[in-house]
Amino acid sequence: SLNELKNIRIDYENDIAIVQLNQENSKVIFDKLIEIENCVVILIKVNTLSQEMMNEFVPVFENLKTNENIKGIVVMSTKPNSFIAGADIKFD
Repeated sequence: SLNELKNIRIDYENDIAIVQLNQENSKVIFDKLIEIENCVVILIKVNTLSQEMMNEFVPVFENLKTNENIKGIVVMSTKPNSFIAGADIKFD
């Protein structure tokens, strides 16, 4: 059900759907390595194409595709500096 989404948020601005990817259990990746004294690593969380994300992604877009009130769709990430990291290698 589109009311029970955990990884995707949908907002509407007039006739535009704004789909925001916000994976509940985001993967942590290296964003930057900064050498300060002994080396500090900055980690960021990113969205991945996991089975959970795809289970929500497909029905969301099927619903939006058939909604005659929607004239456009914007897809974005809620994670800073990142859209999607790619497929989750544990994708079964």
